[in-house]
Amino acid sequence: MNRTPHLVAKHRILFAAIVPFLLGFFLLFLPQLIWQIIALGPLVALLGLPHGALDHRVASALWPLITLRDHAVFIAGYIGLAIAVVVLWIIAPGIALGAFLIYSALHFSDDWRAEVGLWQSLPLGISVIALPALVFQSDVAVLFGFLTAEPTATLIAALLHKTAIAAIFVSALCLVVNLRPAPWITVEYALLVATALITPPLIYFVVYFCLLHSPRHFLLTADQLKLTPLQALRATWPSLMSTLAMAAVGAIVLAVLTPAFEQATLQIVFIGLAALTVPHMLLTAVFRSVHQ
Repeated sequence: MNRTPHLVAKHRILFAAIVPFLLGFFLLFLPQLIWQIIALGPLVALLGLPHGALDHRVASALWPLITLRDHAVFIAGYIGLAIAVVVLWIIAPGIALGAFLIYSALHFSDDWRAEVGLWQSLPLGISVIALPALVFQSDVAVLFGFLTAEPTATLIAALLHKTAIAAIFVSALCLVVNLRPAPWITVEYALLVATALITPPLIYFVVYFCLLHSPRHFLLTADQLKLTPLQALRATWPSLMSTLAMAAVGAIVLAVLTPAFEQATLQIVFIGLAALTVPHMLLTAVFRSVHQ
């Protein structure tokens, strides 16, 4: 197994310290759905997107991107994959949503793969996706209804509810096996389960994606690129600004096509993430394999 970088270990302690306070806060002051949706975009942009904005630097570490043409080919391929996902979502939103959940589970398992391996981290990745439907199945169905047809949304939410029960059981077995060599994973998983039981799906998503996955991935990638966090942050700006510009264009288009604010916001966030995750996940898989 890979070593745990020093800053990743510190992030684990910080995550474990912050989340209980957040859960206590949300037990007392739970914002309405509209306020959750309003906060979603800025939080994902500020805390979630930077970890993927290192992808160009990752590609440069993998391949000799020397000339302007080399960089253009990479960017064209990256954006092309993202556009293909958006097109699939337009043509077959139900299939696109199901695929997004599946490959996201695989990608999110990467948060723990270095310590417990693929097969034992995979149930954890599946849990990350399925846990919100354990208690808030109807809420998940409502949110999915903004992304695909209602019958499909209800079906996928029901499948996630059943998957969550199985995933918790299998994950618990994996955590017992790894309790001594990797105790912090058990702490993180317990906090994620508690968050899923206490808070609605969008808040759970922000806690996991913005507070665990994104900084964890960012710090690990920066370490493997031999960059300090500050150097890595500086390296994200070109890609981050480009992504936010494309998101702004998409938001304007959706605002015209979809007057409902809630639907337009959820579509730009989650379809945008789905589109960016495919090239990001493929690039990450190659990069991680090189650094194992």
